[in-house]
Amino acid sequence: MFIDELEHERDTYGHFKADYSYIDTLETPGLYHYKVVAISSEGRMKLLGELDATYQSSYSTSDKIKLVLTSKTKTTFKILIYDEKSGLQLLSEIVEVNDNLKGINYFKVIYYDVNEFKKFGFRRFRVVSIDQNTKGWFT
Repeated sequence: MFIDELEHERDTYGHFKADYSYIDTLETPGLYHYKVVAISSEGRMKLLGELDATYQSSYSTSDKIKLVLTSKTKTTFKILIYDEKSGLQLLSEIVEVNDNLKGINYFKVIYYDVNEFKKFGFRRFRVVSIDQNTKGWFT
């Protein structure tokens, strides 16, 4: 499914801009796979990069949020936890995923203690995991 397009830009010296960003508003928790594609004026397409991101929404009645990260290869994930209501970022962390599950996938199970967040009245959390080995950025 095509989401949106960004126009190719040049800097003040006429060089093509190399870094772009896009913010997608996710309403449903799940695994999202993004492909960044360049389309020439003749309609030819070239895959520039791919990005996997997991969005989980969690109401925590316990003191912990469980996060299971999986990947086909060893990778690094950036984990972000937000207050779901305000969008305030509560945590940002880099996690290595390098435990092998029977030679099929790499995985890591992480538990985040949310007691400190609850002391400030936060109850619902949005958890985002970003595969850092892919080209692109997701927020």
